[in-house]
Amino acid sequence: MHVVFEITKDADLLKQYFELREKTFKKVLGLREFDGSKDVHDEQADILIARIDDCVIGGVRIYGNHYQQQIPLEQLTSELTSQLPNLSLATNGYCQWMRLTLTAETSIPFNELHREFSLALAHFSNKLGYRYAFCVSSKIHQRLYKRLFSNHGYNHWGCENVTIASEEEFDDLEHLLSVTDLSCNNEPQERMSLQASYHLNSLNLEPVCLT
Repeated sequence: MHVVFEITKDADLLKQYFELREKTFKKVLGLREFDGSKDVHDEQADILIARIDDCVIGGVRIYGNHYQQQIPLEQLTSELTSQLPNLSLATNGYCQWMRLTLTAETSIPFNELHREFSLALAHFSNKLGYRYAFCVSSKIHQRLYKRLFSNHGYNHWGCENVTIASEEEFDDLEHLLSVTDLSCNNEPQERMSLQASYHLNSLNLEPVCLT
């Protein structure tokens, strides 16, 4: 079974991702009113998906600060450049990972798929030109990502002193901010355990085949 990780603008693949995230957020997070359909942030972001043949099994939104636009979490509170001066965000590109969704309905062990998708996400975000990636999640997920990324050569830490506001529809969920430094010397082919490939055509790069 071969998994493709790619940033896509294909309408059918994106439609599958939007439907999958709505189904998953309602089922897993209990957000009965969650609308997973395409929104304005999707228009302004890059969407990374995982697929087997033409079937999307996961996806995530990579929303960057390019063109001097604020990432969504900054639109709800003060800018991160002033709250995290040690990261020099005014000169280092950064992004926010949002709406990460994976299905457990494959023959691939979910933990394995989640690990490899997360590493692909870090790799693609770096290729898009970002030094740092921010993510709002629960304490459990924050610990999971810290262990995962630290085990694969990335620095990842929580931003305990940074004030962030919650998205209205996620008010009842934990909102903890963490950041991943995307500069890492490990090449993806040294990490992958799946039969997979990274399709970087949208970034004007050749595909990387991983076995």
